[in-house]
Amino acid sequence: MRTEMRDIGVEDGTTMETYLALPDAPNGKAILVIQEIFGVNPHIRSVTDRYARE
Repeated sequence: MRTEMRDIGVEDGTTMETYLALPDAPNGKAILVIQEIFGVNPHIRSVTDRYARE
């Protein structure tokens, strides 16, 4: 699995941190998590990784 943090532009001209998880075998699918109130913390990344592996 490949993961990375990415900043994406938002409407007000600022950026928002996101977390991207891609499965090992390319299948055209990915999971992108956008910051929640507490940020993209280790728990949220671990849940995202689990979904991407499945």
